[in-house]
Amino acid sequence: MTASDITIATPAARDTVVGSLVAAFVNDPVLRYLFPDARTYPRYAAAFFGNLFDKRVHRSSIWTIGGGASVAIWEETSNPANVELYRRAGWEVVDSLSEPVPTWIMQQRTR
Repeated sequence: MTASDITIATPAARDTVVGSLVAAFVNDPVLRYLFPDARTYPRYAAAFFGNLFDKRVHRSSIWTIGGGASVAIWEETSNPANVELYRRAGWEVVDSLSEPVPTWIMQQRTR
């Protein structure tokens, strides 16, 4: 995967993104605790993920691959000051991307 494979979702991708998330989390313990009924899970999970989508789509924090087949919803983390905060907490930068938004890939240092 390269940075060019990653796209930032737009409002037009809502149905595809929400559908991917509903399908991906169908057996997730937390979502099934929240929405245990198999008959209503699709509707309630779609409302849940739709709300997340609507809150974040204009922040450029929903990334997709394959036209929405794979989805990541992020909280804003592209603040360079956060990198130093994580370093002080024992994390190290192992790679970075400049596109579609600045991203630092980090891992915890072995102790």
